[in-house]
Amino acid sequence: MDKKADICTGRDSMHYQLMKEVIGAPRRVIMEFLRKQKSLGETRSALPKPKQTGGPRLKGLVVETDLCFIKKDDLVNCNPRFEKTQKQDLVYCVTSVEKTSGLTKLDLVKTKKPEIVTPIVIEHLKYFAKRNGNKTQDYEIWSDKGLEFDHKVLKPHVKKTKFVKAGSSCENRNRLFQQCFYRILKNRQSVSVKNAIKKSQDQINNTLSK
Repeated sequence: MDKKADICTGRDSMHYQLMKEVIGAPRRVIMEFLRKQKSLGETRSALPKPKQTGGPRLKGLVVETDLCFIKKDDLVNCNPRFEKTQKQDLVYCVTSVEKTSGLTKLDLVKTKKPEIVTPIVIEHLKYFAKRNGNKTQDYEIWSDKGLEFDHKVLKPHVKKTKFVKAGSSCENRNRLFQQCFYRILKNRQSVSVKNAIKKSQDQINNTLSK
């Protein structure tokens, strides 16, 4: 603390300087000393805040739903036979996740038209209700503002509908789905998109979290 002192305030730097002059000043002792200095604590860099905080606390059963893109080029990279068998350049996987349990339902869809996608989401709700022994009216349904999800059609089947910017559970499931899906195709465990989606669903629902 002397006015003429030129000792660094970093543990390793201070240890390096003191080694030239004294003995018996290990890093542990230096660190204990530094932790007791009020001025060092006040000028230490603040810890970075997390970019994303936890989501809202759930007050009931919630299902998130979204579309995951499946491109022909990605399919061909996994297996060249898709160059001939896959006619469309872009198809989709309807992903629905029950947020409390993480139970996931996946289905192939070849268009984003709401009259096709929305009935599939209703079937997903029936799937969750059957598995959990309750009714579809016990669930809230959350989705983005994509036109493929017709909330007017969904409202009679659920407790509540809600638009969200990005469903964290669904996005996580989409990432896990893509990992499983393309790995299955590369391993030649399936040679059709529909079957690979079914196998991906089984793997996801059998995956235990930490």
